[in-house]
Amino acid sequence: MSIIKLRDWAADKRKFVKVRDYLDFAEAFVEFREKAGNIQAELVARNTPQYRFFQYNSEADYLEAYSAIGKTHLHQQMEN
Repeated sequence: MSIIKLRDWAADKRKFVKVRDYLDFAEAFVEFREKAGNIQAELVARNTPQYRFFQYNSEADYLEAYSAIGKTHLHQQMEN
């Protein structure tokens, strides 16, 4: 599964009705993450190591994702 399909799945609230729906998504993400080349880097926060940030391959290009989901709250905060 591609990161774009995972993103679209995560954004659709109708796909998360039962507990099994969350487990299915988690399984799909783990499978995506296990495939070589899908994750370019994993960054761990120094002060709080439970926070991990993933840098995805070129398929998850910032501009492509940005245009698909529109302006997010984070981007609005950065403009202020």
